[in-house]
Amino acid sequence: MRRSLAHLPDRTRIVAELADLLRPGGQLCVITPHADRFPQDLRGICLDDDEIAMLTQGWEHTERLEAEDSTAVVLHGPVGQAAGYREKRPPKGPPRPTGCRTTTPACDPPTAATQEHDVKPRHLTHTDTLLLPITGNGPFNFRHTLWKPSHYATGLEAHTETRSWRTFRIDGLIIGVALSNGGDDRMISAEVFTDSDYTPEHRNRLARRLTTSYGLDEDLAPFTELAADVTAMRAPLHALAGMRQSCPEDHFEIAVIALLLQNTTISRTTQMTRNLLTRHGRLVQFDGIRLRAWFTPAEIAAVTAEEFKERDRLGYRSKTLPHFAAFFRDHRPEDLAAADNLVELLQQIKGVGPYTAAVMASHASRDPAVFGVDVWNRKILARRLLDTEDAAPEDVHEHLARLFPGHAGTAALYLVEHESLHTPVAPLLTPDATKTWNQELRPSTS
Repeated sequence: MRRSLAHLPDRTRIVAELADLLRPGGQLCVITPHADRFPQDLRGICLDDDEIAMLTQGWEHTERLEAEDSTAVVLHGPVGQAAGYREKRPPKGPPRPTGCRTTTPACDPPTAATQEHDVKPRHLTHTDTLLLPITGNGPFNFRHTLWKPSHYATGLEAHTETRSWRTFRIDGLIIGVALSNGGDDRMISAEVFTDSDYTPEHRNRLARRLTTSYGLDEDLAPFTELAADVTAMRAPLHALAGMRQSCPEDHFEIAVIALLLQNTTISRTTQMTRNLLTRHGRLVQFDGIRLRAWFTPAEIAAVTAEEFKERDRLGYRSKTLPHFAAFFRDHRPEDLAAADNLVELLQQIKGVGPYTAAVMASHASRDPAVFGVDVWNRKILARRLLDTEDAAPEDVHEHLARLFPGHAGTAALYLVEHESLHTPVAPLLTPDATKTWNQELRPSTS
């Protein structure tokens, strides 16, 4: 692309879509006027160093050349960088798609490629109520543990100030859960809705998963003590005190989300998530809310890479997803949780290297010392901790590890979520907004 990219409002999406078109071994060359070499009134036709750096995220190898008033960047191998679930955003403007009503579950209109499973909602029946104690030390914040301001909307969950809804898959069973704490800050009530036989084993597995997903048994007290002595953490700790890491996805779902976050914008990730959940997942209704539910590895095991590319618009990710489905179909979540070296085991999946395996494993293991750094949270952390607009990833890691030994990941979570607290990507629903939510999350029509 020669001297044209700066004119486009959605540059990272354009680059990601061009990456999808490259043949194996292909290269993309971008030539752009540099902002430092033009007067301010021509800023709109230029890119600066931060914007150029954003374009290079998620490529195996990049080369940068300077030529008079321009910069040329050659991009090789769009392999992506699997970061956390939330940090990929457009290079300018608020962290959400332009024109998106963020109280709705997705912004993209239905397409002909996403029809099969997005039919009349399946109604789930109330079958159980679980009372889950908060056994971990330290405060517990119900609202900010279950709802994270920086997370993008998937349609898998919905939240008001006092109640949250989420779908789960355990084997083939579809489960809807309505969560509240009823004013008791040491207990969560989970009302359970299912679509078929719900056994004692399902009950035990769901209780364990909810406890692990929301850190109900984790000790937050050591982090709280460390954070109280750090000036930069005072405001986040005051606003979010008791927030735990939340990861309700299982190993397979973590892997899919990590794949969809590679080398793209949040609007593109939202679109791909919607396409997959609409065509391969399930649409369900329970407790007055309508949500989508994940597909299982077995349910997509027969889908080809070509179908994922042409019908679900996944681009280069379409080659990896069938390998994910085959691997996780043959490895039960319990077996993965018990693995001696999960990072090494995940590298058995074709296309998964050490970095991606480590990111997937850190989310699954809920290691409070681990966090992924990309261009967006790196700048947040540099500004909050180092009083600079940006810093090298290793400097950010070193500073967090020194201030919060053993809890650097939790500290990074607090700082990043506090940054989005007043401009959330998917705001809380008001009590009277669930009807609008349900209307927006409607079955597709041809």
